[in-house]
Amino acid sequence: MSNTKLYKVIPSIFLFVFCVSVTGFAQSFDYEERPRLNFKFSDAVIDLRVDPAEGTIGGSVKYTVEANVNGAQSLMLQAPQLQVDSVLTGGETTAFEQENGVLRVSLTDSSVMQQQYDVQIYYQGTPTFGLHKSSEGSMWTSLLPQSNRHWVPTVDHPGVSLISTLSLTVPKQYSVVATGVKTDEETTGNGEKKWIFRTGRQVPVSAISFAIGQFNEEGISYGIKRIDSFAEPLAISNDRQQELARAAENIIRQVERYTGMEYPFQRLHLVVLNDHYWETKPYGASTVFLYKNRGEWLNQLRRGIYAQWFGVYQREVQWSNSWPIHLFQATLHFETADNPALLKSTEEPKVSFLTTYDNFSIEKWNWWQQYNTWNRSNLQQTARGIIPGILREGPGTYTPSAYENIWYQYSGQPSIDVPEFKAKASTSSTVSDSIIYRVDYSMDPAQQNLQLAFSAQQGRVESPVSLPVDIISGGGANRSSIQLSGAADTVTISLPAGTKNVELNIPEGENIVLEEHKPVPFLLYQLRNAETTEARKKAAVQIGYHTDNPDLQLALNDYMDRSMEPKVKAALLRSFGAITNGATGTQKRFLDALKSDSPQVRSAALDVLKNYPENQQITQQIQEIFRQETDNELAQRALKMYMQRIDSTQALQYANTLVRQDTAGIKAIVAIGKLAEMGNTVKAVELANFYIEPVYSFEVRKKAFRILLSHDSSTEAWSKRLDMLLNASDPRMRFITLKNLDRIPGADPASILEKHKAKEYDARVLRVMTR
Repeated sequence: MSNTKLYKVIPSIFLFVFCVSVTGFAQSFDYEERPRLNFKFSDAVIDLRVDPAEGTIGGSVKYTVEANVNGAQSLMLQAPQLQVDSVLTGGETTAFEQENGVLRVSLTDSSVMQQQYDVQIYYQGTPTFGLHKSSEGSMWTSLLPQSNRHWVPTVDHPGVSLISTLSLTVPKQYSVVATGVKTDEETTGNGEKKWIFRTGRQVPVSAISFAIGQFNEEGISYGIKRIDSFAEPLAISNDRQQELARAAENIIRQVERYTGMEYPFQRLHLVVLNDHYWETKPYGASTVFLYKNRGEWLNQLRRGIYAQWFGVYQREVQWSNSWPIHLFQATLHFETADNPALLKSTEEPKVSFLTTYDNFSIEKWNWWQQYNTWNRSNLQQTARGIIPGILREGPGTYTPSAYENIWYQYSGQPSIDVPEFKAKASTSSTVSDSIIYRVDYSMDPAQQNLQLAFSAQQGRVESPVSLPVDIISGGGANRSSIQLSGAADTVTISLPAGTKNVELNIPEGENIVLEEHKPVPFLLYQLRNAETTEARKKAAVQIGYHTDNPDLQLALNDYMDRSMEPKVKAALLRSFGAITNGATGTQKRFLDALKSDSPQVRSAALDVLKNYPENQQITQQIQEIFRQETDNELAQRALKMYMQRIDSTQALQYANTLVRQDTAGIKAIVAIGKLAEMGNTVKAVELANFYIEPVYSFEVRKKAFRILLSHDSSTEAWSKRLDMLLNASDPRMRFITLKNLDRIPGADPASILEKHKAKEYDARVLRVMTR
């Protein structure tokens, strides 16, 4: 079938010469499509000593390469942010040059085609790109384009494959996981341990990864293979960790049955971390990274496992042309599961532009998951039928045109008919984007006619829109329609005898929100009888509009003792709170709701308790909720509420107590923020300065940064702070610092940007510097 491949790079065929600058505006953040081929790799032995606390690496890499051409005088590797100390060829010291991130190694003689060379490089570095270092003390590899070259001198390209032996010497309290199979683990006697991993088959250089941390380890075996899980403290429970390993086995077996191809590696390593550190591609060879703050564990797991076939075994040449990989990953999913494997996309910091990295974003993954549920049966059926044949083409890098040729060979279809993904910097739809109408329902005394009065609250429809109307009565449901037009509109409809409810429906594709003010009997009927949870929740929300109905409190009080879905219960609690409005003796309902198993219900109860500002029992209960709450967001809200209910002296004492007790800073920084809001900015700045340090998580550091940005006007303090922030290993801290340079006292944005452009390797951070 090789004649079908317009362009496929066989995994281990080259070392390329390149002349592109790695600094400033000239830097490309994607892989080169057709690199020059001078050498091919067969083997790499990487031996590193890593200090996760300092973020330093040092050691050597030894390559075995074979010349593809005659007459090459040198061998070129990429090594930005690395200091090369010496280079050996054939065991002898050789000359080398290092400039602009490029390492040029002189060969003893001009290359001879098919002749082998051994090249060993000794180096060290403290990379700010390519390696992540978390507040928990973990360190792991980035998988963004061109990232591996920052921790090992290499030809960093998906088309370069080799058998790798990776040895990592780390302090003995750490565990290590890396691409391949662990072949040895030994204590060296000087407070360190050495871990060695080797791949049994060639893997892409760009997909080699490792992680170091004080991990909890779980695992299972299946056949002669094994699935191992390594989790940061507090990231996941031991039981859930084991469940994920068993789920991984099940997913692998399903994919194997469908594709007719075994899982490509001897190991699957699951690395479970608290924070994604702005990574967009969560997998390497035999390794899947799972992040606590990225949503459903199982959906993340599925994404990483599918990618071992399409993403590592077969992979894209460039991120900008990766859509076939996404198509095949999505097809694998819908062969093994029924529902889309959607992930949470509320990631910070937000950006208002696109980069190469967005091609592997959560938004794009979710789009492909939802696209495959559309009525695209021809595409789905074709992909399902030919994926086993595509995999038989073998490992390597594939361009879209190569895949389309294979597609044609197997299906007879001239192209893969997939619409272009229209990426946006922010894909979430918000209420601010919608057209909002208030709708007032008024019935005549005989209850034979219903008047609907529409008044535009935000925007207006430009042309008439037909709204389907369901009229529900004792005789069933009848559907009709009404026309909505302009800023204000009034429509009258006839009601049959015994009408129980009237439901307005928004046509698909219309971005209209209706704020309906229905009669109480309609809402109570909908609350009790609606077929969907969303319809019942909607009724529960709208009941809260009737704050002037004296009889509603008693009716709702009886109804809320019933069993109902958490989202309906939460909405009803908020409506009940609006109706009772802090009346004495009504707080018990909300205090009891704080004991609910549902975070949604506890959140609603917490909101309503704001209506009782002078009640000391509630103040004490809120403090207790803050201490015991397992949901981090709810705990922070309870803390803010508590500090609002105490005086400034008590607030300062409480903030100081939290600073002493809260080693992670998650709670303390919230208290410090409230302290600043209450006017004690001097103390707030003093405490926030402590939490801007890199030993804390991004969430804590971000909040500390915002407090300091708003309340610290000291040029001297910011001068000391800026160097740390602009050289932070977390790209998000560099991003928010550079984005706010014009607000930082004493900062000279022009000179700072000029100085830092040349050493910035993250596309998003560099982009914000050049806007």
